[in-house]
Amino acid sequence: MSAPPAFAPRRILAASDLSPASEAAMRWAALLAGSFDAKLGVVHAHHVEFPPYFSPAQIKTILRETAAAQKRARTHVAEWFQAVCGCPAEALISDDYAIDAVLRTSRSWKADLLVLGTHGRTGVGRLWFGSVAAGAVRRSP
Repeated sequence: MSAPPAFAPRRILAASDLSPASEAAMRWAALLAGSFDAKLGVVHAHHVEFPPYFSPAQIKTILRETAAAQKRARTHVAEWFQAVCGCPAEALISDDYAIDAVLRTSRSWKADLLVLGTHGRTGVGRLWFGSVAAGAVRRSP
């Protein structure tokens, strides 16, 4: 019998909310990327929802401001990751809710491996806030 082929991811996507809890996951992502000589990306959800009473002109202005904020967020996430892990990563900013941001970005970026941390909430905290990691695991191929 031959051994199964080794899993060697070429593209690793880490999801971060920039919290201290996600720093450990980012370090693992950097370690894995270095071990496999894989490309590393970091996705951050930057979702903006418009109130239904906003006028089209207000929405247009906010969309323009959101695009500028996402550019700044991309720079900030890349610099944050470099400071936390000591290595570069491609910063990917998504305007989806967190779980959808992880899943859609992993598909469009063609990630082989997802790395997510968790805040470890239980009880009412988990019920109220949910768990991005658990949702991504349940819905990820």
